[in-house]
Amino acid sequence: MEILKTTLIAVLIWGVAIWFARFMKRKSKEQAKKFEARMPEMEPVTEEERRYICKMLVDYTPAKNVVLWILFFFNLFIVIALGCATIRVGISGDDGAFLDDIFLLSVFIIITYIVHIMRLFNIECKQQYEQGELKKSIVKVQRCGFHSQGGAGSYGIIEERDTGKTVYVSLRGDESKIYRYQNMAMLVEREDMEFYLIPTMEAERESNQETNSDS
Repeated sequence: MEILKTTLIAVLIWGVAIWFARFMKRKSKEQAKKFEARMPEMEPVTEEERRYICKMLVDYTPAKNVVLWILFFFNLFIVIALGCATIRVGISGDDGAFLDDIFLLSVFIIITYIVHIMRLFNIECKQQYEQGELKKSIVKVQRCGFHSQGGAGSYGIIEERDTGKTVYVSLRGDESKIYRYQNMAMLVEREDMEFYLIPTMEAERESNQETNSDS
C-alpha cells in the first residue's frame, strides 16, 4: 500500500511539473508577441545576410554536440539501471529503499531531460538560422552597455515602434563596431520572435579589413 501511495505522489509531482512547464511556455509566447509588436518594421534577409547572421549568432560546434550526446547516453544508462533496481525493490516490498530509489531516479530523469533539451536547443537554433525565417532591420542604437537588471549580458537600447520609448535588446558581437556608422546596427528577428542586435555587415567587414592589414 505504501508503495502505491509513493508512486501516486511521484506521478502527481511530475504531472504538476509538466503542467507548470506548459503554462510558462504559453506565457512566454504571449510576452514574445507583445515584445514583437514594439519592434521596428522588419524585412526578409538576403542569402548574404543570412550567412553573416549565422556567423555571428550560431553557437553550434560538432564537439559540443558530441559532449551532449555522451552526457545524454551516460545519464540514460543510469536511469535504466536505477529503474530496474527500483522495480526490484518495489517487488521486494522495502518501502524505505523504494522511496529513496524513486527520488534518485527522478533526479537522473530530470538531468537526462535537461541534457536532451540542451542538445535539441542547439540543433534547432542552428536550423532556425540556416533554414528558418529570418527578418532584419537596420536601426539606430541609442546606447550600449552591460545589462544589470534581469540578467547579465551586453545590450543595446533602441526606440520602440510608434511610441518613441526605449527597449533593451540583447547585443551580440563587439559593441565598438556599432559606433563606426552613427550607432547603426542590424536588428535580427528569428521565427520564434527572439531578437538580437549585431554590428552591421559594413562595420564587420571594415573591422576585418583593419585586422588583416595590421597582421
